[in-house]
Amino acid sequence: MSQKKIIDFFNKCAPYWDEWAIRKEEILVKLLDNANITAGIDVLDIACGTGFLFSDYIKRNVHSVTAIDLSPEMVRIAREKNKKLYNNPQQITSLEHRPYVQTTKNTFCKPPLCPIKIICDDAQTYQFDQQFDVAMIFNAFPHFMEPEKIIIATAKNLKYGGRIAISHDMGRQELDHHHQKKASEISIPLLHQDDLVKLMTPYFDIDIVIANNDMFQVCGTKK
Repeated sequence: MSQKKIIDFFNKCAPYWDEWAIRKEEILVKLLDNANITAGIDVLDIACGTGFLFSDYIKRNVHSVTAIDLSPEMVRIAREKNKKLYNNPQQITSLEHRPYVQTTKNTFCKPPLCPIKIICDDAQTYQFDQQFDVAMIFNAFPHFMEPEKIIIATAKNLKYGGRIAISHDMGRQELDHHHQKKASEISIPLLHQDDLVKLMTPYFDIDIVIANNDMFQVCGTKK
């Protein structure tokens, strides 16, 4: 499968992506908790699309987000969304509930919105200028035709003890059926969790494996 076909597919889908997206809040909370998306960390969002998780990162007071995607149209929309968010953060009501943090003067305030850097490139080969605490691959793993390649690249881009979270907000069978209908030419079947663990084990200590009808997630820390 050529990279151009993947880019063309997602460029065509980009204008409708947010309309199609369904937020499964309870599942998202579990996925983000398991990934250790917490205050003060640097996040790498691999295959970020239109920035579906941006508001979640901000709400959790992460230090920074670096988001990367192959599709220029996905990236364009993500950048527009990010710009609007910074110009008018009140537009996302969930941000009102961000926790306050204690300052050095023993007072409490809401931290500023974290910086989000959005890159149009291939996460498997791009040379980042920093390493990250957590790498999130959300609803995207089957679009990497060589799974081991993205796992190795992600390990390289994480700090020691950094965390990878390969996450989907639906079960493996439902996801494969979804891709067969709409994206069969630009995806492969999602690896069985046992096979994915074997692939990741040389680089990560795996501590979370969830595969049920509602979600799929494998998380681990860099060795």
